[in-house]
Amino acid sequence: MGRQKIEMKKIEKEDAHQVCFSKRRQGVFKKASELSTLCGAQIAIIVCSPGGKPYVFAHPSLDSVINICNSSSGSSSLSHHQESRIHELNKGHADLLARLDAARAISQEQ
Repeated sequence: MGRQKIEMKKIEKEDAHQVCFSKRRQGVFKKASELSTLCGAQIAIIVCSPGGKPYVFAHPSLDSVINICNSSSGSSSLSHHQESRIHELNKGHADLLARLDAARAISQEQ
């Protein structure tokens, strides 16, 4: 049968809530680690357990990520090249959406 999609809803039982949090926290931190390794991203994640205990994942360190965020203080941290690339990608995305809408309209007419 493969993997089944689980409906997203709040877990009511306190014990099950804590167990689910522990498992999901490990998964989120693993994905953050993969993101920083594969892409060279500097990342910080802070989550608090249902009991109020904070858990932190940061690469390279929490202080360095916070300093990077604070140093930009309102100015754009993206270079001109990055901004133009994002603009190109957004334009390409809009074009693809327009083509998809046109294809859907044609298929509905048939």
